[in-house]
Amino acid sequence: MRASEFLNEDNFGVGKKRPARPGSREDQVGPRGHKPETQYSVDEEFEIDEAGKAPKKLCLSKKTDGELGASQLSSCQAQGLRKRNTKRKFRIGKKVQSIDGKYVRSADYGGPLPKWKGN
Repeated sequence: MRASEFLNEDNFGVGKKRPARPGSREDQVGPRGHKPETQYSVDEEFEIDEAGKAPKKLCLSKKTDGELGASQLSSCQAQGLRKRNTKRKFRIGKKVQSIDGKYVRSADYGGPLPKWKGN
C-alpha cells in the first residue's frame, strides 16, 4: 500500500484559524506575538553595501563591531583598521604568536598573515 493511498489528505479538512480574543497579546501586537520591525535600517552616513572592500571611513568610525555587517567587519580587519578577535596563532616572521586584539593586515593588503578562507 502506498502512502498516498494510506493517508488521503482530502479527507482531512483544515479549518480557518479562529480570531484572537479581545485584549489578547495577539490582538494587541500582531498575529505572531511580536511587533513587526523593519528589516533594514537606513544609514545616511555610509552606504550599506556588503560586497567588496569596506571604506576606510567606515572602518575608523565609532560603530561597534556588532553594528557592522560580517563582510564589512572582516574587510576592516583584513585592512588592519580594526582589532582582530581570534584565538588562532599565526607564524609571523619566525615566531608563532597570537593576533588577538592586534591590528594586523592580511596578505591581500600587504601584511604578514597568510591568505586562507577563515582569515
